[in-house]
Amino acid sequence: MLTELVDPEIILKLLEELEKENEIYKGITFSTRQYFFADPLMPIYENNSAVGNKLAFELFTNKNKNGFYVSIDINNFKDINKINHTEGDKAIKLIGYTLRKCTSNLGRTKLFRSGGDEFVFFSEIKEDVNLFIDKVIEELEQLELIDNTIKITLSFGVGKTYIDADNALLLAKNRKNEISNPIHYSIE
Repeated sequence: MLTELVDPEIILKLLEELEKENEIYKGITFSTRQYFFADPLMPIYENNSAVGNKLAFELFTNKNKNGFYVSIDINNFKDINKINHTEGDKAIKLIGYTLRKCTSNLGRTKLFRSGGDEFVFFSEIKEDVNLFIDKVIEELEQLELIDNTIKITLSFGVGKTYIDADNALLLAKNRKNEISNPIHYSIE
């Protein structure tokens, strides 16, 4: 089990070298690639948090697992994408990395990019949700501006089901800069 965040480019190089050395490893490296690169904008890293792509997210949410869900959305993402799509992809990768980093000292959690600029965090432990959001807000303050002009901010929706969290996210998106209810808020 990897305990540190690993650069996906390093993993890819290692897999390619392994394939060159022996044909036997091709099946193993393909499975490993699928595992690590299921979502090109949010490569999977194993620590105490399982991270997945959209399909993994859909399979997980269909289970209606008891716990706490946090729906996360990048505010004003269209402004970043207007610069160019490469900057948009960089922002998604940066937020994905930041979110993963913020799960590193928590218990067993799940983190998904559910699509576009939206992410979902899950924990069975309410305190982990609060710690996660606090850490994310703290990390956002440290991020550099996109194109030297745009600060990345996020909106969060929290609920006991994914649907509740997503509905809370919609409220948060409409009430940026307001913490009016513990179930939804947006920091911008």
